[in-house]
Amino acid sequence: MKRTEGFSRISLSLLLAGVVYIALAINTVTGVGVVGEVTATWASPSPPPVVLDWNDNAPVMGDGQTMGPFVASQTRPLERIQVGPLAIPLAVNSYTGAVADWPAQLLYAVTGSRTSVVVLHVLLGGLLLMLYHRFLSLHGSEIAGGVAALALAADWSFIYYRKVLGGTEVLLQAAALLALWALWSRRWAGGRHGTSAIAIAVGLGLLAKVTFAPSLIALAIAAGLTRWDHRDMKPPAPIQWGRMVGIVTLFTLPIWLTLAHHALASPSPHIVSHDFLGLQWERLISGVGSTWDSTPARESGNTLSWFLLEPLRWFEAAHGAEVPPGYAPWRLVGVGVLLGGTARAWWRRERTPSAALLRLVSLFVPLQLCLLWVANHDLHHLAQATPAICAWLGLSAESLAGAFSPPRSTRRGLLAL
Repeated sequence: MKRTEGFSRISLSLLLAGVVYIALAINTVTGVGVVGEVTATWASPSPPPVVLDWNDNAPVMGDGQTMGPFVASQTRPLERIQVGPLAIPLAVNSYTGAVADWPAQLLYAVTGSRTSVVVLHVLLGGLLLMLYHRFLSLHGSEIAGGVAALALAADWSFIYYRKVLGGTEVLLQAAALLALWALWSRRWAGGRHGTSAIAIAVGLGLLAKVTFAPSLIALAIAAGLTRWDHRDMKPPAPIQWGRMVGIVTLFTLPIWLTLAHHALASPSPHIVSHDFLGLQWERLISGVGSTWDSTPARESGNTLSWFLLEPLRWFEAAHGAEVPPGYAPWRLVGVGVLLGGTARAWWRRERTPSAALLRLVSLFVPLQLCLLWVANHDLHHLAQATPAICAWLGLSAESLAGAFSPPRSTRRGLLAL
């Protein structure tokens, strides 16, 4: 009977979150198309011909540096496999793999519809929502999983970037979940596959985009600071570093191949583009050292506070949208829940999976946001942290509700919501 009731609670909370998510996905972000440079990978797996220069009245093209079936280009996608008419992109640019967009490429080749690709990404977002709910229900509590799923379903950035960007952002968020899940399985259950799963998560995240590194660093720091926070158990299996490095190298092979091929090709003249690491490094350094007024509006130094408290301000600054003034009141309430629930978990120091997970996430998410913001101020980079923020909110809401209600009670669930 208890098992049936638990299953029903999980199903109902997930069903509610799913209905909210699909309803908002259908009825919002309707006047915005897909970002053009994102569609370049799956809609045009072979880059358009680009003339870089003229040599003896002959054009010098930006495409055509071949090494067997591998073709290096100076426009997206930078690296692809060309077998007759079939083009398979390997890397969008020198720091972004193209594997995350293979499903979109296949679907677009079959349907020829950009709308179908948007639907695919929305559905993949729904799958990610289900996985976060499952993780928190197993390793936190059913109440935390339900609250987090509902918060994620209603979060503007989670829906907005499913509809205007591509598979890269989905894979970045999925890799972060896998890393957190594998770490927690190893720490609280002695999971023997934990280290391999962590390596797979690192490989998938870096394959999706090198900007996964800030999230990875944040999780490593948070895990190190909370090494003491686990139940009494035998030490987990020792880490096999060689195996982990091998797995990461294997998953990121398309990026290494792209870098090696372009280094060997050494095209001249060379396009100056943010698709290459050199210019991105310069942007990173200039962004860290610049004043807020000297950066593009969408990369303003205010983006972190906008992302957390008043996201509509970003649309006003970046796109000239007309928005109501002031902070979003419910986001302020959410910040209060985060602080209250987290403070209670640290004060009580309960050795339970839910409380310990809350303490870990309360360190991980702020570090993740700060490091992502330092790397790039744009909101679509900060949005990598959206699912983790919602997980933090779910755990905090359950913790705060615990001060006024018994464990696993209907009253606690309603208070958390």
